[in-house]
Amino acid sequence: MRATTESDAEADRRGRRYVRDHQQRFPDWLLFYSPHDRGLLAFYLGSCPSPGVFVTAPHPDVLLRRMAEAIQPLWRPSSAPSRPTPPGPHDRS
Repeated sequence: MRATTESDAEADRRGRRYVRDHQQRFPDWLLFYSPHDRGLLAFYLGSCPSPGVFVTAPHPDVLLRRMAEAIQPLWRPSSAPSRPTPPGPHDRS
């Protein structure tokens, strides 16, 4: 049995409120609260390899960190400025 510092009903209210209040902040994610685990879940909606990206966390701060860590490998490096092509030998005809 786990010890709690707040009632389960209060934990459920806080979890659902977090999802409701923060879903618009993360449009590339679908946020859920699980009353079974009393934790937060997030499914990545962007382009990613199968079976997709799914993270869970017991606390909002942990969820945010895990979301960022989960999609970081999916980010493509920004396009670096192209280097000029070194001059080659001139064709002399």
